[in-house]
Amino acid sequence: MINCHQWDRAKFFYDLLNDDHLPQMRLTHIYRQASDSSIIPLAQRINTGEVDEDFFAPTPANKYARRQFVPAQATNVTTMVGKILQLYQNQHQQQLMDMQVLTPFHAGPSGTIALNQSLQALLNPPTATKPEWAVNEQQVLRVGDKVMQTVNDADRNVFNGDVGIIKTLEGNSVTNGDSKAKFSLKMTVDFDGQEVEYERPSQALALQLAYCMTIHKSQGSQSPVVVIPLLAEQFRKLGQRDTILHRNLLYTAVTRTSRALVMLGSPAAFVACAQSPTVYRATSLGERLLAVWDETNENQATPGQAKNKLSSETLSEPSRLTPALVEAQAIDPLIGMDGIKPGGE
Repeated sequence: MINCHQWDRAKFFYDLLNDDHLPQMRLTHIYRQASDSSIIPLAQRINTGEVDEDFFAPTPANKYARRQFVPAQATNVTTMVGKILQLYQNQHQQQLMDMQVLTPFHAGPSGTIALNQSLQALLNPPTATKPEWAVNEQQVLRVGDKVMQTVNDADRNVFNGDVGIIKTLEGNSVTNGDSKAKFSLKMTVDFDGQEVEYERPSQALALQLAYCMTIHKSQGSQSPVVVIPLLAEQFRKLGQRDTILHRNLLYTAVTRTSRALVMLGSPAAFVACAQSPTVYRATSLGERLLAVWDETNENQATPGQAKNKLSSETLSEPSRLTPALVEAQAIDPLIGMDGIKPGGE
C-alpha cells in the first residue's frame, strides 16, 4: 500500500491513482487504532483540512481519549517534551522504545538536534562509571542511549531507520572504558532483540541519537506513545513555498501512534499545517497517461476495421509500434532476427 499523500517520491503512484481508467483499490481503515480511537477522526480531518484550534486544543483538555494537547513556546518546548516522557515513564511504565518524539526539522528549539541533546541529558545522564563515546564535538553516545541506524548494512542485517538501545561500549577511546584495550571501540546495540556489534568507529558513525527523529524518518514505523511539537515560529520564518509543513506531514505524524498521542506547541501552528494543501512536484505523467488511453481507445476496432485502417501502414515497414498494429497482427514476431541462427552460427 502506498500513501500517496506523503512525499514527492510517491508522486508517480499519485498520478497513476488519479487516472480512473486504471484498476485500483483505496484502503481507508487505520489498523493501528481501535475503532473508537479519537486519533482516527483527527487524521481524517487533517487530511481534509477541516480543523480549528478547539479541535486540536479542546476544553476540557481531556475531551478526547488517547490524545492530549499541551501549550508550549520556543523557550520551554524542550523542557515540556522531557516532562511528558518522564510522566509516561514513571506513571505509565513506558520504556524508551515505547515513546517517540517526532518533529518536522533538525534545526531550531523543537528540532531533532536540540531535543535529542536535551532528552539524552534528562533520560540517560552521564555518571562516573557509565561508558560513553564522543562521536564529535556535538554528540556523545553512551550505554543506555536510544539510537538509530542511518545507513543500510546488509552484512550485519541492520538497515536505515532501525532503532535500538546501546547495551555495551568498550575500547581505549571510550570514556569509562578500558584505556589499555588493544582496540579503539566496540559497541553492541539491541535492535528489538537482535544484537548488532560495531567493531570500528567508522561503523558506529552510522548511529545517531533517536529520542527524537524527523517525521520523514518515521514513515513506516509506529510507537505506542508519540509526541509532536509544532511551533508558530516555524511558520513565520518560512515562506509557504519553502516549507514542508503541509497536511500530509502532520497526517503521517499523528498516525504513527498505536496508543497515545501528545501534541504540544501552538494550536494555531497545527491548524495552519493541517490547512496547508500538499504541494506536489509538477510532472506530465498524468497528461501522458490520458493521451495513451485516448490513443488506445481510438485504435480499438474490429479486426476487419483494424486491417482496413492499417492497409496503408502495412504497405511499408511501420516506423512506430502501436496497440493497433499489434491487434491487427501486422508485426512480424521475428522482426530484427534476420541472419540470426540457433546456436549463434
